[in-house]
Amino acid sequence: MVATRSSRKKTQSSKRSPAKAANEYSPDEWDSVSDPSGEEYSKRCVVAAKKDKSGKVYRIYCDGIFDLFHVGHMKMLEQAKKSLGDSAKVHLLVGVCSDELTHKLKGKTVMDHKTRCESAEHCK
Repeated sequence: MVATRSSRKKTQSSKRSPAKAANEYSPDEWDSVSDPSGEEYSKRCVVAAKKDKSGKVYRIYCDGIFDLFHVGHMKMLEQAKKSLGDSAKVHLLVGVCSDELTHKLKGKTVMDHKTRCESAEHCK
């Protein structure tokens, strides 16, 4: 039997101190904050990187299959490269999944691994 809204019990929220906003953490506190999903940690890293004016180089990694490389792939890589803003220096690292892994988990590809690597490499 599926529970309906009226039959569900309302649970009381536990009383916790309010969480800090992402930009309220100093880099020293990042490791002490537990976030099982990693999403909050990523947000704090992006906020800190956007504020950083030291010229530090940031590396961002994106991976994919990139079979029949298209505009959607290009936009994803562009968005990753620009995610820290214009003031941060970003090196984008792109990983292309191997044929063996792709065939095992997703199915056949149209292009072979070498061709998919070359198409991703030539994307500016």
